[in-house]
Amino acid sequence: MTRRSPPPPAIGLSRYKRFFSFTTLFFAFVLAGVFAACAGLRTPPEWAENLEAAFPGDRYIAARGASAKRETAPQSALTALSSYVQTQISSRTDMAESYAEQNGAVSSSMRLEQQTLIQTETELFAVRYTDPWWNPAIQMWEMIAYIDRSEAWSLFEPRLSSRAAPFMAVFEAAEHDPEPLRRFLRYKAAEGFDAAALRVYLDFARTLDPGRAAAFDPVRQAVAALPQRMNQAKFEASVYIDCPVDLDGATGAALTSALSAEGFPVTRDRNVAGAICLAIVEEGLEKRDAGTFYNPALTLSVAGKTGAALFSMTINAPRQSAINPDIARRRGYAALAGEIQAQFHTEWEKQIAEQRGER
Repeated sequence: MTRRSPPPPAIGLSRYKRFFSFTTLFFAFVLAGVFAACAGLRTPPEWAENLEAAFPGDRYIAARGASAKRETAPQSALTALSSYVQTQISSRTDMAESYAEQNGAVSSSMRLEQQTLIQTETELFAVRYTDPWWNPAIQMWEMIAYIDRSEAWSLFEPRLSSRAAPFMAVFEAAEHDPEPLRRFLRYKAAEGFDAAALRVYLDFARTLDPGRAAAFDPVRQAVAALPQRMNQAKFEASVYIDCPVDLDGATGAALTSALSAEGFPVTRDRNVAGAICLAIVEEGLEKRDAGTFYNPALTLSVAGKTGAALFSMTINAPRQSAINPDIARRRGYAALAGEIQAQFHTEWEKQIAEQRGER
């Protein structure tokens, strides 16, 4: 009788469970890798193949950014968008400056100053982003930063209007002023509303929404014309100095120098002057046993060519003394001339500030 081999030992249930768990885990890892690969190679979004189709230029401003890390892709896209906007504004500014130089009216601003102004005045807002997409061709995460022109304009227009309104109020007042000296003061006051930054705002408006920005064309024209208007008013506002009391022309010479420093021509012909500057000197003479004292003061009254009073200012000099009366007087007038040179610009700036409604 043939003897049968004993059957193999039975595999316990616990060993089957361990085997099954290992197999399941292995396939889970494999499937995860497959899904990850599929995700990286999925169909590109529309903007990856045709940015203009996904974000039409008449509705959006869009720029593409790329980064090796997913978390830095938004900053890359925002930088690209900001650079695009600033380039558009710079090109408009360059065109305006070239036009001005060709006509000989104004000189071009320094490039560094203009670029700094553009960067500080065009901080972007209402920026939105697409989902990031892994581009296997360049092995980087890509993303689009974009601005909806209509949405952004609704936020930007009030800012632009708040800057343009005070500028235009003073500029238009200057345009209708018959007195060239006061007209210059008003143009200068308009410039003090930061006309350079306003021009950047206007160029930003045209980049953002050219159609709606056309409503601000009168403001744009005024900003562009401002330097030439100031030069013309200054040229017409030649000043005649009438100083009845003086010593060797010291006061008149000091006033001539101060006015020239502000860019105003001084004329000796009263009939062709655009403004009359009446300078009254109070010598403030005091005679004492200890000597002669002078405490000079100047009252300056400026009238336009129509006779209208434009403005006035008072300048005081420190008291001067000497035993000899002539020496004391000369010291007094010398001190007054020095104070005119020191104080005139400050007083002049106060007149400009008043035209802006400041006190």
